[in-house]
Amino acid sequence: MGCLDDAFDFFDEWPRERRGPIFETAFRACQRAHDGQVPLTVARDAVAGFARSVKILQDPLAQFPWMDGTRSGRGGVTA
Repeated sequence: MGCLDDAFDFFDEWPRERRGPIFETAFRACQRAHDGQVPLTVARDAVAGFARSVKILQDPLAQFPWMDGTRSGRGGVTA
């Protein structure tokens, strides 16, 4: 997500039946950041926590198989 507007759009589209306390906490953090009551980092961390809780956040530091430099397949060229 790039900004609070993106976060609000995401939360608005999230299925109501899948909302819970972590969703509500993240949503409130975004509202408070929007109102200037907390820093944006608080909202970012809350959204990331929610995304982890519903298993939609991928570790940005995780290495994909094609990143390890090993060659596989017939091309013989590392991506």
